[in-house]
Amino acid sequence: MGPSRLRKKFVRVFLLAGLVPLILMGAVSAYLVNLTHRIDVTALENNLASQVSGEIKKISVTIVDIPALEARCVNRLKAITLNKHTSAC
Repeated sequence: MGPSRLRKKFVRVFLLAGLVPLILMGAVSAYLVNLTHRIDVTALENNLASQVSGEIKKISVTIVDIPALEARCVNRLKAITLNKHTSAC
């Protein structure tokens, strides 16, 4: 003679009562891990975009400033050349 119907029913109820919350907590945990990972990746991408933007601004300022630097160097060379010619006389 096997286990009684009442015993089978209790086992089934206790298994369901134990497994349903465990499965729900697992699903909620997986969802929250996925959500926080997306938030972290977004924050890292925004940070990287900000850093790249800063570097591009620095490079563009340097590139724009090169003609001004070149003009100053040419003017200084002209002044030095004029000074050599006038001091030689």
